[in-house]
Amino acid sequence: MAGTIPASQLTPVFTAARVAKYDELQEIKVNNFFASFFPALPCPERYPVIDVRRGSEQVAVDIMRGHQGQRVQISKFSQKAFDTFYYKFYTDLTELTGYFNVFGSTAFAVNEMATLANEAAVSDKAKSDMIKRAIEVQCASVLENGTITSLRDSSIVDFKRQAGSMEDVSTMSGGQNSYWDAAGHNPFLDLRRGYDWLKTKGKYSGEIVHAIVGLHAWQAFRNNDVVKARLGQFNNRRDVLMPSQRNSLGADYQGMFDIDGAMVQIWTYNDVYDTPTFDTNGNPITGGASVPYMKTNKVYMTVDNPGFKTLYGAIPQVGPVGTNTSALIVGTEVFTRYANPEGGYDRSYLQSAPLAVPITVDRIYTATVTAS
Repeated sequence: MAGTIPASQLTPVFTAARVAKYDELQEIKVNNFFASFFPALPCPERYPVIDVRRGSEQVAVDIMRGHQGQRVQISKFSQKAFDTFYYKFYTDLTELTGYFNVFGSTAFAVNEMATLANEAAVSDKAKSDMIKRAIEVQCASVLENGTITSLRDSSIVDFKRQAGSMEDVSTMSGGQNSYWDAAGHNPFLDLRRGYDWLKTKGKYSGEIVHAIVGLHAWQAFRNNDVVKARLGQFNNRRDVLMPSQRNSLGADYQGMFDIDGAMVQIWTYNDVYDTPTFDTNGNPITGGASVPYMKTNKVYMTVDNPGFKTLYGAIPQVGPVGTNTSALIVGTEVFTRYANPEGGYDRSYLQSAPLAVPITVDRIYTATVTAS
């Protein structure tokens, strides 16, 4: 029959077409602005390990001639191992409309195989997007308070941010004792304080820092009289942006201010994600509330190329007996397919084990700038 293909040839053709279709599928919107500061780093082990060493900017002290000299001890690296979060999704392909059309006879129309490949690609993309949103939530949480909370059991990964990197502008020592929406408050002094933290504590030697502003914080900023007087000094040129942030989704670039020599690029981030709800057995289901990625009353400040990473732990993979471990996949996502004729299912799996890690944790400053 013209335009048909024997079912015996289905598996290799279907697999090849499906991979190609996934690569070419136009990506739907998935916010990744926060994740743009945490580039991916796949690891071949379950527990990725990082080395961290603190430093200082101490100056040399002169000594008397003939003195034996001052001993300098270089601190050692401290190792930190992380157990990354693990995500695993599957779709039963037999539930797809195209699957029945393809497998319903000994021969099928080629266009039916294309339909099935497209349905499978959309399914894989949906699973991948869920993981990308989870990574964005991880990054947002790190920028807010330096922790990540598991949605499964509420366990917490704490990266031990210093208290001085998380301040409330209405109560912090040496502050203005008010929020941005108060008369006479100068938000630029707060942004300068964050800039100084990143330069001194974060040991940042660059010139430009980023300030990501929540919805209510931005409204207070734009309505502030001090800010209104300087709106004409905004620089809205986008060619000064780093490609990783310029090409990301989720945040809107508002411009750059020169605050007494401190160059601050201001972004707003108002998008939301859907929180999962759980059935009586504790399994996540859809239908949760929409929640902003970032707190509306906060400002998160960080730098270009801060040194953060999204570490990906190794994925459990079952291979045939005698398989060389070098053949196993090391990457950000692992797709597999398993058909069980006896069980009557054909499953497509996606696994990933990411964890957003602020390796240079002092290159974050968070300010609470409005009451809510």
